[in-house]
Amino acid sequence: LGFAWPAKRLGDWISHPDPRMIFLLPLALIVIFIGRGLGSFTQTYCTGYVGRRIVKRLRGEVFHSVLDLPAAFFDRNSSGALLSKLTYNSEQVGQAATTSIVIIVRAALSVIGLIFYLFWLNWRLALISLATGPLAGWLVSVVNRKFRRYGRRIQDSMGDVTRIAKESFEAPRLVKIYEAQPHLRAQFESVDEHNRRSYMRLILTRGLANPTVQLVTALGGALVLGLAIRDRVDGVMTTGELLGFFAALTQIAQPLRELVSVADPLQQGVAAAESLFDLIDEPGEGRGGAYVATRSRGDVSFRDVTFSYPQGTGPALREVSLEVPAGTSLAIVGRSGSGKSTLVSLLPRFYDVAG
Repeated sequence: LGFAWPAKRLGDWISHPDPRMIFLLPLALIVIFIGRGLGSFTQTYCTGYVGRRIVKRLRGEVFHSVLDLPAAFFDRNSSGALLSKLTYNSEQVGQAATTSIVIIVRAALSVIGLIFYLFWLNWRLALISLATGPLAGWLVSVVNRKFRRYGRRIQDSMGDVTRIAKESFEAPRLVKIYEAQPHLRAQFESVDEHNRRSYMRLILTRGLANPTVQLVTALGGALVLGLAIRDRVDGVMTTGELLGFFAALTQIAQPLRELVSVADPLQQGVAAAESLFDLIDEPGEGRGGAYVATRSRGDVSFRDVTFSYPQGTGPALREVSLEVPAGTSLAIVGRSGSGKSTLVSLLPRFYDVAG
């Protein structure tokens, strides 16, 4: 906000030369830039510190929450998608919670301060300048909704890209044995193309947002500038007031551009935070009984066990009973999908039986 004041003083000096301004105006510019440099360093370091703390704590809470989730949750969600949320989404939240918030606060304060300065110089022209405000605000709200929607799509597509790549890289021998390279290439190309299209919609919205808002503000600024020049010609405003008003009016454009451009990472951060907090709020697995066995004989007994998967269409096991005495071995044989792995998974209570 300090740059508008030297412009006004320069205009006053042109109309009424004052030798002191030869030293005061350059000194004022040096002081302004020193203060701006100190503020920039403080902002960069402090927001960086806060941002990394947010990312660290958020990743820790997500990781701790995932460790306590039941086995059925991992049947519904791939490890690649969870890994993408832990790394990619948490970084977006950290970016939105620090850099984006700082830009919003700084730009908003700049706009408010400049508006007050405009009213102090000429309240009539300032009111005319604000006439385009509601239209610009409506445009920003529309852009924010689109940014959030596209942000969710990008995060989901990144999870799919990570999932397919992780599954392929973890089992290279299996891929080669079954000659699965063409199938995996087609899968990866599909999700990668979906990610590209989502990003392009986001880029298109971002590319149209700034010029549109700038055009609206430029139309209002051109009208106000013409009226200000007319007031100067008519003697209503001094040369200093005209230069100060013009400097403040042109300075508003930059924070307005920042407010529009920051909507993209901010809304992506909001969408990423929603997905992470949904994961953190996912109910964990119950601890069961309080009794802890210090020694076990090793006998295994199933008595009329029936079990169905949450996403299954029918029981995977139906009234299964068997006894395996300690020290003996039992072979479970059957076709694929007959429930062999399910039966073994019930032993460590990965799932709870229905009866």
